[in-house]
Amino acid sequence: MKKNNTIFSFFILFLLFSPINSFAKSPDSLMTIKGASFLWTLITHPAETTTHLMENKNSNAELQHVIPQSFGGTDLTTAYWARSNHSVSDRWKDRPFLSEHNNAILSMMTFGNDRSQDNLNAAYRMGAYGLPYTVFFHHYRKDESSFVFTELDGPTMLVYGASWLLNMPQKLLNQLAYTIESNSEPNLFYIIDIFLAILVALLDFSIGVIFTFIGFFAGFILHPINSLCSLLGAVYFIPPIIWTAVIDFLYGLLRLLPFI
Repeated sequence: MKKNNTIFSFFILFLLFSPINSFAKSPDSLMTIKGASFLWTLITHPAETTTHLMENKNSNAELQHVIPQSFGGTDLTTAYWARSNHSVSDRWKDRPFLSEHNNAILSMMTFGNDRSQDNLNAAYRMGAYGLPYTVFFHHYRKDESSFVFTELDGPTMLVYGASWLLNMPQKLLNQLAYTIESNSEPNLFYIIDIFLAILVALLDFSIGVIFTFIGFFAGFILHPINSLCSLLGAVYFIPPIIWTAVIDFLYGLLRLLPFI
């Protein structure tokens, strides 16, 4: 235990005194919520972080627009994801994070409320493809942060919590497959981070339950109209959440079969 604490302490010092840049804009200060989120991303991905810092002095922390810019997303709602997680969701092959549910049925179930549709789509995607449970949104270019539930609405927070939890097995499986595939960006050293991600997910589970519960009620108070419009829309997303959790899990198994 003492040896592990010593290794961890050296890793933290390495982060604090390394000339860290970022593929996305780094926070101006680590003494902010955005800075703490940035540092947490580095700490929870030690293999990936060390690799990037040693190879090109860039960090592996990237800001993911939860509503893609191509769908009208702004710099107000971004979250820190590790570069490999960002790549799996937003860059790798079919770019699943850029898929969107935008049809007449959802429009009818949200009473034509565009904000409710955007919120529900963002929550579904964040849960289905993001490994960390996101508590704070950050401004892309400024050290400004806000609770996720202040931007989303009540039912949307339930969609996020359910999507994040039910999709965790397939996310870990596909992250592992991406890591060991010969044509992918990471190296096998990143497998360390996959095992650590399981432990982090256990911590995130407690955080997720708390903030999903708080967010449901806070979302109704802060966004009553959007919340009412999202009630039936949240029901619409139950089948897509389950479908993604099952199909992507099977897909991850197929990707791993050649290496077993």
